[in-house]
Amino acid sequence: MRLRAILSAFRDLFSPDQLSARAARPALQWCTRGRRHQSSSVQQQQLPPLPPSPAALTRPSASGIDVATPPAATPLSSAFDLEAMYRCAVDVENVLVAYTIRLQCLQANVGVGVGGRGGGVLAVEAHERVDKGRRGGFTHTITWHITGRANQKIAVSGEGANKREARRHAARQVLHRTWRMQGCEPEAEELSQLTRWMANNLRLRLRAEETQDREISGGQHVCRVQWRIPTADEGLGQLEAHGQGTTAGDAEVQALKNMYMQACKFKSVVLSDIAVRQTADKEERMRQEATRKAANHAASLSSGISPSRLSRKDAGEVNKEHQLITQRLQIEPVWSEVAHDAGYRALLEWKWKNLAGRTNAMTASGIGGSKAVARAEAAIKMLHQTGLQAAIDPQHRAEATAIKEALLRQDMADAVNRTCSLIHGSPPHTWAIFLPHVWRMLLAHVSLLEADALPNGPLPPLVQNVMVAIKTAANDRDGGRVMGVDVWESLLDECPAISARSTSLANRVLDQLVHVPFSPDCFPDLHAYDYFRSMRGLMAFERTEELQQRVDEKRTFYPDACLVMSCEEAVYPMVRLHTFIQDGTQLRKFAEQPLREGDILCLMPTRAKTQDPWGSCFFCRVTSLVKDGGSLVVNLKCASEEPFWDPALISHDEYSVYHIASHVSWLRMTQAIKALAAKRMPPLQGEPPFRYQPEMRLLLLSPTHQHAPTVAQGVSMPEDLRQHMSYEGFRGHPFWEGRSKDGASFETQLWQNMHNNTRRETLKAGKEMQTAASEISDHLATHEEASTAAAASDEGAPLQCPEGLLRNLGVSMPLTEPQQRAVQSALTNRLTLVQGPPGTGKTHTACAIIDAWKRLDSSQRILAVADSNIAADNISAGLRKRSIASLRVGAFRDSDLHDDAIKDMRGYDQYVELRRSGRREEANARRFLLIKEAVRRHTIIIATCIGSGHEMFDEVTFSKVLIDECAQAIEPSSLVPLGRGVDQIVLIGDQKQLPPTILCESAAARGLEVSLFERLLNSNVTEAIMLETQRRMHRSIADFPNRHFYDGRLKDAGVGDDERPPIAGLHWPQGGQCRVALVDVAGCGEEASGTSRANRREIAPLLRVLVQALEHRSVEPTEIGVLTPYVAQKRLLIDALRDMQAGISTSSAWLQGALSGVQVDTIDGFQGMEKDIILFSAVRANAAGALGFLRDPRRMNVMLTRARRGLVVFGDVSTLRQDSRDWGPWVQWAGERGAVIRDGRMDEAFLAA
Repeated sequence: MRLRAILSAFRDLFSPDQLSARAARPALQWCTRGRRHQSSSVQQQQLPPLPPSPAALTRPSASGIDVATPPAATPLSSAFDLEAMYRCAVDVENVLVAYTIRLQCLQANVGVGVGGRGGGVLAVEAHERVDKGRRGGFTHTITWHITGRANQKIAVSGEGANKREARRHAARQVLHRTWRMQGCEPEAEELSQLTRWMANNLRLRLRAEETQDREISGGQHVCRVQWRIPTADEGLGQLEAHGQGTTAGDAEVQALKNMYMQACKFKSVVLSDIAVRQTADKEERMRQEATRKAANHAASLSSGISPSRLSRKDAGEVNKEHQLITQRLQIEPVWSEVAHDAGYRALLEWKWKNLAGRTNAMTASGIGGSKAVARAEAAIKMLHQTGLQAAIDPQHRAEATAIKEALLRQDMADAVNRTCSLIHGSPPHTWAIFLPHVWRMLLAHVSLLEADALPNGPLPPLVQNVMVAIKTAANDRDGGRVMGVDVWESLLDECPAISARSTSLANRVLDQLVHVPFSPDCFPDLHAYDYFRSMRGLMAFERTEELQQRVDEKRTFYPDACLVMSCEEAVYPMVRLHTFIQDGTQLRKFAEQPLREGDILCLMPTRAKTQDPWGSCFFCRVTSLVKDGGSLVVNLKCASEEPFWDPALISHDEYSVYHIASHVSWLRMTQAIKALAAKRMPPLQGEPPFRYQPEMRLLLLSPTHQHAPTVAQGVSMPEDLRQHMSYEGFRGHPFWEGRSKDGASFETQLWQNMHNNTRRETLKAGKEMQTAASEISDHLATHEEASTAAAASDEGAPLQCPEGLLRNLGVSMPLTEPQQRAVQSALTNRLTLVQGPPGTGKTHTACAIIDAWKRLDSSQRILAVADSNIAADNISAGLRKRSIASLRVGAFRDSDLHDDAIKDMRGYDQYVELRRSGRREEANARRFLLIKEAVRRHTIIIATCIGSGHEMFDEVTFSKVLIDECAQAIEPSSLVPLGRGVDQIVLIGDQKQLPPTILCESAAARGLEVSLFERLLNSNVTEAIMLETQRRMHRSIADFPNRHFYDGRLKDAGVGDDERPPIAGLHWPQGGQCRVALVDVAGCGEEASGTSRANRREIAPLLRVLVQALEHRSVEPTEIGVLTPYVAQKRLLIDALRDMQAGISTSSAWLQGALSGVQVDTIDGFQGMEKDIILFSAVRANAAGALGFLRDPRRMNVMLTRARRGLVVFGDVSTLRQDSRDWGPWVQWAGERGAVIRDGRMDEAFLAA
């Protein structure tokens, strides 16, 4: 009967009289009839039907907002009936889409001028937040900041039983507040988008088929829309609507609008009938399923098949884990499910191709009461068959689930008790499914409760309980049970995440965790195991200290180096922030490098109701970011679980956001450590892109091995040792045979191919080395003075390489004798160490080696890297000067170099066009592909150590690697370029200069401060070649460093008075023969500044000397360097220079500009650079004679050797003398030359009139 009534209504609606009446109505006006057929969903929200008179427009809604009151008509109502449109927009089915369209359309009008929307909506900034309601349910808060003629702030809150309902409520209020707001009235585009969505959504719900006919009549476009709605008893019902407009799009919108209003009259009846049919169908299917399951259960009992013990939740976790593993292995699993007596039977198949091209396959099946459970059972069997994962007892899974449920209840004590019990009662491979999660929650919990309490005391009881359980299991008398390496790493990496508020807790935990044993299964021997354990633990200490020091620096020195961002949405653990960027200066102040996914940010509430808002800060990781014009949206994930225990942390409207650290460098170094030491990766960890040759593994992991010295010289390894160090094939593992690119893993094939090619190239290289050595001997024999050295070369005497020989090898630059030996070693040995004291031409030597390599074999690929961008730029510039083609990859000063390398490549024009049109993301993606292709085409690549780990290098290998500044790089950083399949390496550095910058004293003391260069040098695996001729410093400046640090081995060349004239305006000691001066700024002027130090008393005399040197104009401002050991003093010096510039009169404009050219830096930031004159502020001045890290002789050596023409040190002589090893002898050396000047006598004794 109901359907007959519908069809009768359809016939009435399309009768000739009705069609004539509709044709007489204006085409651009909404139909307002049929109010009693309003949607039931609207009635549930208590929205009254569209009233026939203004009297009904004042009825309030259940929410207390007069949502039924439509806004007053505007001039736009000539095209749309805004009253009817408003009612449709706030309908429960449409309100969220209407809200989104409203926001997008308003934001699209950013910057509209006077002729635009009401004088211009300059910006609409929206923020949303979801909180738990006070009486249950949820509260959704929306805040809009509207600038322009409207210039208002709208803040509304909506409540609901679930998040969606709460957001609907809030969105409805925003629409009500803005629909009639001047400057924000809906325009045709917004109404058109909303109309199309509403009509399409309703059509889909009614399961209607749509057809359209278009024509032009009387200069107007006419659109006819028909909907055919299926019915149960009489086939199809049909609705028809017409629309007219000046364009086809307008006509279509009007037709859809009319169709929507007509269909709404019958919506509730049709949907009710559809629901009745769906319910009947569902009940029938459920009866059939119940009958089938009962029969299956009876059959399974009779056949002896027991149903799966996995719960649905556990099955979900297993299937997710399986998906992660197959994604990592690049396998597309093939599933099939069939009905089974016990429910369902799932069949899983893995396929891959081996190197011979044969297809390998493995299958597994599982039975369960549902498809998900059956799949989980099959996945468990597959992982077990392939050896990727041991079987886990279902009871243990159930206990792990109980632990997670305790955590969700925030019952940490119960979770820890259950964890300790399960550790004692389960095998170690089971720990992976609960221990990392418990540990993460536990550290966050105690960091909030006990932040930095008892910094040197015992661990908090709950943490101690878990630690004791782990150690007890490891010491089990029945055989130690230890966790997997991936679990151990996950526990390590949680410690840095809590360092924002609790560094001491993180370090106390690490102190114990680094001694916890883990499974050696992934490592070939104890050397590799111990190396990985030591290095990975040190990196965790360093990462913790790095994050904490970055926070301290921002807090103390750079509180303004942040972005103030509004919180759009915060649903634990995700946070979405938004801001507008006016120009690039703001972003550069925020972070030195572009913000990238994985970066660590620190969020500090800007309006926290505490005396110290930094006490409420926490770390987040960037998951994605979107830049659109001046708008920046950053999606974040909390780095720890602290917001889980304290939801107030993510409940703020606004945060000051600080960039703390990059994730890329950390990731590449830790990957390199594991790739070097481990023979295979845990199944849930990605395969690192680094591959090490067996010879490199021996030299890096076991440099004291009996065969290491001969391997370093280029001799082949014994075959059994080579097989042991190759880590290939993962013998005994059915899956890890190696698979081709067409199968699953290109990386495995790449490694295997690289291994095979290397063996062939090793034989070839050995012959070339012998040939080169023979040529060297032949050439040397032609020189009478060199013949004796050549004859003695077999006994280890240094070879004398004449210039003519090196010219024949293609090196077109004059080399000293040690530089010649360095080039020869690089040509013949697998490992070369070159020690380069200050000014001895390390870059010059590096370029000679690269040129010699290239001339010997132009097809071989060479990778030259350095720890810093400055050093890498120097190598690139040196090669360009010598017309040696190379590609500089990475962040560097000459940004046009990349474009020079790719401008002739196909696709460059498209990249330029994308960049000009402002499509940055597409332009950057195109540029990356071009550079990646350029990397493949070039045979000499220049990068930084960390930069060489970029994915653009993943498909290429390098036969030779040269690392400059190797002594200043931490070892994991040097491992990155060495993991590119290299067979020969040259390390250039100076262990007498700055060591790697290590922030954590504990990590430095445990060995992280020892660079790879120094470790190999101390192992005596090969002898280092020392460069001995310095061409930088005036001989008086070089005198003390040469005697004190280099045992007098350095020789001066071209650094006399003529080549290094004195700086005018300064009375240098000994009539200008001594270019070193020590200004004694006596008194205890040192002061603490956070973890740094400063000394204001040293600034005034330093500035007087600086101005004196500038005013006499015998040195360029850019050739003056002001150095200090401490960041706090650096900031004071920069501020003092700015104040001096501001106070200079306009008559001294030259001096004002000159001061801006002076470089101020720390010693650590200046290594590798040089200036004509260096002014050094020593800072330390105290009665105890404490020098801190100024006492480090390597730091002192760097400071003393940066100047070419003059060095002036400002410091407290009585404090410096307390260091009897280094500074005391230097003060004595300066005193013997009359170079010590009292501050009070500086004007008459040192400054020229």
